[in-house]
Amino acid sequence: MQNTIIEPEDSRALKSILESFLRDSGARAALLINRNGFILARAGDFAGTDPTSLAVLASGSLSSTQALAKIIGEKEFAAATHQGKHTNVHISIVSDKSFIAAVADSGITASVVRLYAREAIKDFEPILAKVFSVRPQGTSGPNIANLQG
Repeated sequence: MQNTIIEPEDSRALKSILESFLRDSGARAALLINRNGFILARAGDFAGTDPTSLAVLASGSLSSTQALAKIIGEKEFAAATHQGKHTNVHISIVSDKSFIAAVADSGITASVVRLYAREAIKDFEPILAKVFSVRPQGTSGPNIANLQG
């Protein structure tokens, strides 16, 4: 298991990107999650929603969705939406190691959330490249998310 270190300035930058994504898309909450279900950043109103449970379940959902893509001959699905009567969950792949899960009211269209997620992904890329870079053994920092692989 490798430790990924998120320095304070990177943590603030990731949260700021999520906050901009929420303002632009109209979603009410968003998580940046690694593929193992650990929260890397969060923003918005999670009232009535446990962010940790959402992250773990979204990670499982993403894994299942990617397996479905492979069965039909696709490399991956870049995004998925789970639509409920009142609330939707939008999942968008950021990189091979992370994704966004956004919670939005059902009145917010999936295409709007996907559009602004694509913009946020571009902003995440340089920060996550730094965060996910290989670090020397024994390096420690203030915010650590455990990653396998």
